[in-house]
Amino acid sequence: MDAAKFSVLITGASGGIGEAFAHLLAAEGHRLALAARSEGELSRVAGVITTKYRADAVVAPFDLGKAEGVAALAGARRTQPCETACLSRMVW
Repeated sequence: MDAAKFSVLITGASGGIGEAFAHLLAAEGHRLALAARSEGELSRVAGVITTKYRADAVVAPFDLGKAEGVAALAGARRTQPCETACLSRMVW
């Protein structure tokens, strides 16, 4: 696997450190799956990232603080598989 082009699932990506981390990884050419509760904010972040860095950024609007959100994300991964080499969990 080309280390400069792996996929990263970033939780808490709708703002703050999660969003900043998404920008850093997109600038390096990584493909991103952005997860958080707010679909609107995730779409905003994904739009900025795809425009600024021409990086792939998929929006995953799931509340990972709830079992249903985790199950929904896992289900999405089964129906739309991607090779994820890194998972970033933003917790405060």
